[in-house]
Amino acid sequence: MATHRGYRYVVRNRLPPDSRPQEEHIQAGAGRVHRPREDRDSVRGQHLIAQCFIYGNSLKATLVGVVVPDELAVKAKYGSNTSLEVMCQNADFYAVIMEELKRIGSPMLKGFEQVKKVHLYHELFSVENDMATPTFKKKRMCIAERFKVELAALYEGLD
Repeated sequence: MATHRGYRYVVRNRLPPDSRPQEEHIQAGAGRVHRPREDRDSVRGQHLIAQCFIYGNSLKATLVGVVVPDELAVKAKYGSNTSLEVMCQNADFYAVIMEELKRIGSPMLKGFEQVKKVHLYHELFSVENDMATPTFKKKRMCIAERFKVELAALYEGLD
């Protein structure tokens, strides 16, 4: 076993498991380094959005979506006696959610990639309501079918 730049390696350029770097990172072009774990930890628990479904119609120029607010974050910010179903009907809360979507998306998304309007929904996408798989992936077709009327209304408001 030899050493090079602080790492031990065996003859076939494989690092033993105990000498691999502990930090997870991705080297992007031009020498930029992205650390996904650091990004995940920095945003966890700070957003009012728990789940989001973005929908784009090929005949329309904008995106709309369905947003499920994070119940714990809403209760922490607006009081523990606040119902999520009632907050989803509140126009001021809708403005707060839209502002948060813009704040999150602005640094990395172009204008046409950002969501213009959303429908707020009070129940998480789950296996029980047939909007998620057992591995918690969103069933896009089922969600689009469930919110077909709401998504059409969002697009009508944009025209």
